[in-house]
Amino acid sequence: GDRMKINDILDTIPTKSGSTAKGLNVKYGIFGLSLGQDLKTRLDAYCKKNDIAKSQLIKALLTRYLDEQENKDEV
Repeated sequence: GDRMKINDILDTIPTKSGSTAKGLNVKYGIFGLSLGQDLKTRLDAYCKKNDIAKSQLIKALLTRYLDEQENKDEV
């Protein structure tokens, strides 16, 4: 359906301990995102549990979302 499939999103994100993606946000960073306390707390907990960087999760989710939206436009 139209629902974003994120159950396999972890497969696309390098773990913090094995991550090599550093420094990209210096050149390509966007605004400081204010999530609100609840969302920030949930995001912190999720990323800590899965040993991933918050920025990597957001980047992977955004990529997946845009890929799906762009593919939907082509159909």
